[in-house]
Amino acid sequence: MSGIQGSKALTVVVGAAGTVGRETMSALASNGPVRGVVRRPSIDTHVPSATYVMVDHESTDDMARAMMDAQSLVIVMGTSPQLVAIEKVAIDAALRVGVSRIVKISAPIVPNVEVSRWHQESEDYLSKTGCDYTIIRPTAFMQNWLRNAKPIKFTGRIFGSSGFGARNYVDVRDVATIAAQAAQQSKSKKQLEHILDVAGPEALSHQEVANRLSSVLGKKISFVDMPPEEYRKTLNKKARLAPWLIDHLVELDTLAKAHPEKGSGSIKRLTGRSPRIFDEFIYEHRSSFERPTFWSI
Repeated sequence: MSGIQGSKALTVVVGAAGTVGRETMSALASNGPVRGVVRRPSIDTHVPSATYVMVDHESTDDMARAMMDAQSLVIVMGTSPQLVAIEKVAIDAALRVGVSRIVKISAPIVPNVEVSRWHQESEDYLSKTGCDYTIIRPTAFMQNWLRNAKPIKFTGRIFGSSGFGARNYVDVRDVATIAAQAAQQSKSKKQLEHILDVAGPEALSHQEVANRLSSVLGKKISFVDMPPEEYRKTLNKKARLAPWLIDHLVELDTLAKAHPEKGSGSIKRLTGRSPRIFDEFIYEHRSSFERPTFWSI
């Protein structure tokens, strides 16, 4: 997909306020008009030269109004039990107003994983519409590690149940670049692939992540490998996460242990650029993992 020519037609992004959505808005705005669709006012959405609208994501009428005059749509909703319903509304609205291309940020297909099933249901719905579409299936995002920043910062530990299982991590900005290319490709260039599997250049175990954090932060970060049920209890009592998210995190660790992942060259193949590596992510966000120092010696 490298070398795709930019279109100056309007692109709409549903899920523009999320981590991937913000980066997708930024990537799109550098090459044409873009309109972000959000559910509530947010101070984190602003991208220079982009515009935003706030609509009811359960209303096809509202969604269709937000997509007026758009040529392409990027759906980049955060994972939740409402994902399928919202994405179907977005797809229906796009078809109503004549959007010619739909790009969906999805997830890898993994048997017996509920979150994967949600994305698959949405993918199936999109593929049966007859419109031009691209489905992007990234592996785990490096930025998800920011959710672990507080326990790492204040306890010096990473908690999990993945053993030595390795997982592949991709930077959201690389995924956003690929999404923008897919949305803004020239009408004269035929879409060669409906499904794009996107992965980072290497796979890391939690212990390897701990070692790299230790090196950058200058202090020992340890990985505490727990039995799955103990990890589940920790997520429930300490992190107080939603039950579906707890199930998902435990599932991911179990999968990493049973089926370790590998690195990939997909990003360079699709963009023509080298992918961001995990060490860059750690260095860029090191202040999020460092415990603040209130005095100097």
